[in-house]
Amino acid sequence: MKTDEGWIIFITGMHEEAQKDDLQTAFHEYGEKTAFQDNLNLDSRTSCVKNNLSPCSNPIAEVVNNSIPSEDSKNARKIRKSIIGQRKNAKKFTHTLNISRMPNLTGIDPDETITVRPTVAVLSKEKSVSGLDCCPSSTSTHVSQQNNNSSYHTVSDIASVSEDYWDVGDPTFICGRCGANMWYEERLKKDRKSCMPEFGLCCSNGKVQLPLLKMPPNTLLQLHDNSIIRSQHFLRYIRTYNMIFSFTSFGARVDGSVNEGSGPYCFRVGGQVHHLIGSLIPPDSQSPKFAQLYIYDTENEIDNRLGFLSPANNEDILDPDIVKSLKEILDKPNSIAQSFQYARDRYKEDSFNGVKLRLIRKHGSDGRVYNLPSASEVAALIVGDIDNAMGDRDIIVETQTGLLQHIDVKHPLYLGLQYPLLFPYGEDGYRDDVQRTSTSRGSTNPRSTISMKEFFSFRLQIRSGESQVLHHSRKLFQQFLVDAYTMVEYDRLNFIRHNQNQLREELYKNIIHAWNQGEDAAARTGKRIIIPSSFTGGPRYMAENCKDAFAICRWAGYPHIFITITYNPKWPEITRFLKARNLNPEDRPDILCRVFKFKLDQLLHDLKKEHVLGRVNAYVCTIEFQKRGLPHAYILLFLHPSNKPDSGLDIDKLISAEIPNRETHPALFVAVISYMMHGPCGPNNYKSPCMKEGKCSKNFPRVFVPVQLSTMTDFIITREEIMG
Repeated sequence: MKTDEGWIIFITGMHEEAQKDDLQTAFHEYGEKTAFQDNLNLDSRTSCVKNNLSPCSNPIAEVVNNSIPSEDSKNARKIRKSIIGQRKNAKKFTHTLNISRMPNLTGIDPDETITVRPTVAVLSKEKSVSGLDCCPSSTSTHVSQQNNNSSYHTVSDIASVSEDYWDVGDPTFICGRCGANMWYEERLKKDRKSCMPEFGLCCSNGKVQLPLLKMPPNTLLQLHDNSIIRSQHFLRYIRTYNMIFSFTSFGARVDGSVNEGSGPYCFRVGGQVHHLIGSLIPPDSQSPKFAQLYIYDTENEIDNRLGFLSPANNEDILDPDIVKSLKEILDKPNSIAQSFQYARDRYKEDSFNGVKLRLIRKHGSDGRVYNLPSASEVAALIVGDIDNAMGDRDIIVETQTGLLQHIDVKHPLYLGLQYPLLFPYGEDGYRDDVQRTSTSRGSTNPRSTISMKEFFSFRLQIRSGESQVLHHSRKLFQQFLVDAYTMVEYDRLNFIRHNQNQLREELYKNIIHAWNQGEDAAARTGKRIIIPSSFTGGPRYMAENCKDAFAICRWAGYPHIFITITYNPKWPEITRFLKARNLNPEDRPDILCRVFKFKLDQLLHDLKKEHVLGRVNAYVCTIEFQKRGLPHAYILLFLHPSNKPDSGLDIDKLISAEIPNRETHPALFVAVISYMMHGPCGPNNYKSPCMKEGKCSKNFPRVFVPVQLSTMTDFIITREEIMG
């Protein structure tokens, strides 16, 4: 295959007449297998070289399993024996083969020669392409960014490592289990540079299997196209449009103060998040809301939805044409809307007369295969008394009451009722009866069903052939992420609440009883729920980590270096990813956190293993999130006594508060000017966030000093010389 750099060939087999020594020594040892072993994977989507074996996914594996014909197994055993014999003696080198000895490959001149390297086979043209330690296999695939429809057809570097910047590349590796697009740095075994990495973030290495989301109607896809004014308006107010079509209300204390100013949008809530649903018909003298809009006065449904907001903001926010288009989208394919339409038809016939709507929790289909329930599986009309055989967590929507019901987070319709624009077909959300797929023998994990965290980890990944409406919903996607996080937290806390006996709560109760002797306050009565230290963010978790940090200080002394690393929305990896999808950094906070984790891990590796600042005896690292959700980390380094900075001159060798020279360090100069300059503040800008009582709270401008100074009452003054 031809690329800008030349011809690239994936050698997945070998003709029987070719000399074995030419190929076997062209691949070097990595781990426990050779590259040639892994490249005996024949795939129908690749243009590979047949080795006179019957088409199979792995000839060597099938020889072991006795699953190929005997006439082919003899040749396969011979190949396997030759590979194993040469594995330990294989070395890295460049070798040249004559392509005329190989079968005809489409698009390649037989008179050309190819250069076989330890990584890939590159046809000798103008350039050579360096790639992975071996060629792609069926477990995970590295695909081209230019043409994702043609898999297994090009190789690029894992990361473009340059002198000035470490680029982790793009998410072009395809998980062989679920098909998710992943970064190479997200592989499970990071100590090995393999071309067949296994990933756990997306599907727990194949243990989680869920059906893909169906492609949405074309009208909804056009509304997510940010190239026209109509779609830009829709995306700007997408949370409002989703709210007027949702079946349940979003109950939480939404903090709008965080969006004051000109910064990026951030969705932040406080308190407990809950979804509520009312009755089928609104009480007398009240206008319909949420699910009631699907039943009551449907002749004026569009006007009722437009009047759902306050009259002062209605005309300026919602577009009647968009509301009409969304109504047509949800009326036909959405199974939840169809269930409420059945109730509407019954209401028109006899005004209900005691009819109730039952939202069914248990679905009979397998959640690993089906997620599009029919209207009969979603809800059922109940006439008269409630059936005693009804499920414990089924939701009964009464005919006409002024009460609200809480939807359980484990109900399959929890997400579909709240986010009809994200799940236009009424797809199932999390179900606690979805079984895990066994991928290895002798697993010690007693859990047989997928967890809520695993469910959302699967849903948040990008896959070819799956609907991308969820990932392109901008502000609504932020709300979905916050809602998903609260669901996972609730599930974890609920498990702790009902498994107190396994946490040995009696050990805590004795201490609490000793503390409470003589106490008669009402706040100290009732049943206590002990949150263990394994719960992230809990009080015992924080106290345990704090004591661990104190123990490190007691052993290693005071820390010597304090480092802060902050996420940068202009990292090349982020800009490439967002530009290809016409998104902004705040639209994909999950991608921001993933890339930040790559950078943090690499920084810690450079500090601990490469000793860029000296030998490190110990370190403490914590990750926090800023006001608008951007992650940053604080790192404390405990250096070896031989590398401990003892004077201001030693500190000046490690850090610098000066603007780099533009001529000698152009890249560093641009980085400092763009991201590390404070202000303007003071007389130039009294409205700067750092201004407190008419002066800069960060003590800018600083004093120019030739050598770093340290005082007992103020911050350390770093060296800053006046630049000419």
